[in-house]
Amino acid sequence: MKIIWNMLILLLVSCNLGIAQDSTKKMSEKITIEVTESKEKMSQGVYNAIKTYIPEGNKSTAERNFAKYMKSYGAKADSKRGEYFFDNVSLKEFGNEVVDVYSITEQKSGGVELKVFFDLGGGAFLNSLDHPAQYKAAEDFVRKFARDEATATVGQEITNAQKKLDSKIKKYDYLIREDSSLSKKIRNAEALIKQAHIDQKETRANQQKMMEEIQQEQKNMEFLKSKQAGIE
Repeated sequence: MKIIWNMLILLLVSCNLGIAQDSTKKMSEKITIEVTESKEKMSQGVYNAIKTYIPEGNKSTAERNFAKYMKSYGAKADSKRGEYFFDNVSLKEFGNEVVDVYSITEQKSGGVELKVFFDLGGGAFLNSLDHPAQYKAAEDFVRKFARDEATATVGQEITNAQKKLDSKIKKYDYLIREDSSLSKKIRNAEALIKQAHIDQKETRANQQKMMEEIQQEQKNMEFLKSKQAGIE
């Protein structure tokens, strides 16, 4: 019986896993990181920026990670009123010249929007028309960060989902053990009940036998009393 029960459990688990896998396939989607060029307002005025959207991102996390990303290029972050400034950033793709970089991150529905401005000096901000080669390098630079950030964000979701899965598996294992323990208690209880019925039957038989013996003793008692009363 136990073997059949375990087989049924395994069958149910397999079916549920199959359904979950089908659901995962249906829910899976390809995330493409897009970068665009647009004129945006920033502290120095309205200039061309490279803009990207990071799905499911968080503003404070994206800002912190972009500062770390820029630090790897030797730039220290300075923030003021929601805008980050990175002075004298050395990008090998730009040659020997250093640039000033500004970034603005905004929380949007379902993710964050990152706008990055490249000040080439002398009031000239990077744009695709006047600086095509440098613009391509800057575009790749921003896209790389956005892709890494999106990957890390989904990675954290995977970690959280794994924790939930592990917790549910742990609870499921507990329920299996609890079920086994209860089954054992039921078997033990059934054995006790069966033995109690046997013992009760024997006890009732002994009751009847004892009652017969009591009646016999009562007869003996009446006989002895009669015998005593007949002494002269």
